Amino acid sequence: MHSEELPRPRPGLAAHRLYRWLAVLFPFSIAGSVAGQSVFAPPPGFQGSGTVPAIGTSAGNFGNAGTSGGTFAPLPGVPAGQPAAPANGQQPMAAPTAGEANAPANGETTGAGGASVAAPAESLMAWGSTHVHLRASYQVLYSTGINNQPGQSSDTFTHTITPELTVIAGPHVTLVYAPSYRIFSDRQFHDTLDHYLNLSASARLGSWTFGTSHALTITDEPEIQTARQTSETSYFAGANASYQASDKLSFVTSGSANFLWTDTGNNNSSRTNSPIPIGPPPGFNFTNLNDSATYSGSESINYSFDERISVGGVVTVGYTEQSGGFNSMNEIYTGLAEWRPGSKLKLSVSGGFEDQQFLNTDAKDLLSPIFSASAAYQIFEQTSFNLSAGRTVMPSLLQNEVMETTQLGVGVQQRLLGFMQLSLAFGYHTTDYKFVLNNLSNSRSDSGAIYTADLSFPFLTHGNFGLFYQYSQNSSSVKGFGYSSSQVGANLSWAY
Repeated sequence: MHSEELPRPRPGLAAHRLYRWLAVLFPFSIAGSVAGQSVFAPPPGFQGSGTVPAIGTSAGNFGNAGTSGGTFAPLPGVPAGQPAAPANGQQPMAAPTAGEANAPANGETTGAGGASVAAPAESLMAWGSTHVHLRASYQVLYSTGINNQPGQSSDTFTHTITPELTVIAGPHVTLVYAPSYRIFSDRQFHDTLDHYLNLSASARLGSWTFGTSHALTITDEPEIQTARQTSETSYFAGANASYQASDKLSFVTSGSANFLWTDTGNNNSSRTNSPIPIGPPPGFNFTNLNDSATYSGSESINYSFDERISVGGVVTVGYTEQSGGFNSMNEIYTGLAEWRPGSKLKLSVSGGFEDQQFLNTDAKDLLSPIFSASAAYQIFEQTSFNLSAGRTVMPSLLQNEVMETTQLGVGVQQRLLGFMQLSLAFGYHTTDYKFVLNNLSNSRSDSGAIYTADLSFPFLTHGNFGLFYQYSQNSSSVKGFGYSSSQVGANLSWAY
């Protein structure tokens, strides 16, 4: 095995990809992201998801550097709410607490496209400043063309039940737990019980703001990278400290650690028991997944000229370690800008480059341009439009591989009859998988698209009902890793 030729990382370390912490909050959604790559639409409310993945929806507030504002809309192809899953050059920060900018009212959640769905502001239970909110949802979904192993696909009904508990302790601490049980009608898949747990906290002391976030996610879903059902356990921990030097200038120091465990070993090989029709590069194994660990830290500066224009710069340093795979150091240099020319339009852009050095192989350094851009336009009071694009570099789930991904997304949200929400979206991505042991040559190239349509409306104060359709496809240079899937379903949820 080629992995025996490499120095083994320290045992017990695990992670999925390099989660970069940038101090300036600059989050946005990018359609077609391949980080995680679950092909199923997530159930409503699970890990903060809407009815279907929202494409091209931007969120967050760049101007409030170091605060706990801003949220990530769910990304197509990402297990919704995956902890700390921004593109390179973005920073996940402590989740917004009740009453802060961009945070929903107590008990309120958001549906596809960020539209509020039925969830009353009052809490189910309260003890002083501690409030408890409950949410439960049921999703029925019919899907065609879902890969159960490379080169083989199945059609299946799925039934998903998701209870969710949110505890808000005062204005600074929030705890969310959501298990999700999914039942498959096709026996090529096994039933799953996913979990999502998130704890976030923030505090202010004079001109200083401190934040921390911890997230545990356990999923077992079909994925594009592996072309089969893949079990992953991910843990993320991060902290940041920001200093507001003046009303215009702020500085932030942040750091994070992320660990990922995959279904390696006998359980992994038993799920992929057919050979790959096209031979991989020498020493490469498409079915060998890795546990890995990633650590990163960053320093940033943000300057707001006025309420319309903000600029910033960030330097991030990270270290990634794959069990049986590559070890690497990387530096990211990014410039950021946001412009709000009016009350209806918001433009955000970041750009720079990443320099990644592989420490235990002879591979050359990987110098990659990275960028992200988003535009959000409130056309009318009931109509909004979103556009996003970006390029990222991150480790793959597969052994000794790095992914270079370019993405584009567009979405439209329309309020109908004053209470229904219609969301239409499209996303496109291309991904090159570079094999580290073969001097970063392409081992696989993918391209894919996703279309979604979602109609949801509240009822009886606490309820919400939604219908949706999603079509997604992925073409791959390696036979067996492409797919084409149509998904149609309905969601029913209750929140208090």
